[in-house]
Amino acid sequence: MTPGPDEITPLYRAIKLVGALAIVIFVAGALEFLSYEPPGQATGTVARIQGVYAYDPDTQAVIGAPAEHFARGQPFAAVVDWASIPAGTEVAARWFDSFGEVVGQSGPGPVEQMSQAAVPVALPKGLKQNIPGTYLFVVERISRGQPVEVLARRLVEVERT
Repeated sequence: MTPGPDEITPLYRAIKLVGALAIVIFVAGALEFLSYEPPGQATGTVARIQGVYAYDPDTQAVIGAPAEHFARGQPFAAVVDWASIPAGTEVAARWFDSFGEVVGQSGPGPVEQMSQAAVPVALPKGLKQNIPGTYLFVVERISRGQPVEVLARRLVEVERT
């Protein structure tokens, strides 16, 4: 009697192929992680956000006391103490809406060139009011053109009414 075909060999080869594919995916993920989070990039620098205030676009000045909630029709801006960041640091300050879209920014550039303390949220094109939801303000350190470290962050809520 002749032995039949080995039923284990194709399964063994398939498992080896899936394992090799898993290793390739893992290595690709590790390389991507290292490109966006290079080791040794954390400086421990902390930026100081003085607060988020109502903003008058005509005078380009903040108004009143800091707040965490704003009406849809009320423009607002974050005030950053740029002097709290060491000289020579390249930074950017950005507002993100609930969809993760950049809706206002200052920079990127050296901290010495950041002359505008208030970083306002810009209204989306074609709209007269802000979109309701949570807005995130982030001050980031930039290296080789990409953000590598969050120096400060602040959340505010834009109400539906």
